[in-house]
Amino acid sequence: MPTALKLKLTLILLLPLLVSGCVYYPHKIEHYDEQCKIAFNTLELQTEEMKDACAKVNSSDPSGAACLGGILTLTAASAIVSGSLVLVGNTAYWLEKKGRCLAQP
Repeated sequence: MPTALKLKLTLILLLPLLVSGCVYYPHKIEHYDEQCKIAFNTLELQTEEMKDACAKVNSSDPSGAACLGGILTLTAASAIVSGSLVLVGNTAYWLEKKGRCLAQP
C-alpha cells in the first residue's frame, strides 16, 4: 500500500477522535494503603463532551471550518495540559506517599 494512501487512511481514522469535542481535565481520587495505614491521592484524566459545540455547521463554510479548528485546538490543548498535570501530580503524590510510608514507625 502506498505511503500517501496509508497517511490518508490514518488521518480519516484519527480525525473523528481528534475532533470529538471533548475537554480533558484531571480528577483527584483518594485511596487508602492498608500496609502503610495512610490515605493518599492520585490523579486521573477525565473527559467532558462539549455538547452542540458546532451543531449544524458545514466544514466547507468558513465559519464551520473555524469552529471545527477551534474544537480541534481546544481538545489537543486540554489533553496536553491536563495530561502533563496528571503526570506531574501523580509523581508528586507517589513521592509523598513513599515519604509518609517510610516515616511510619
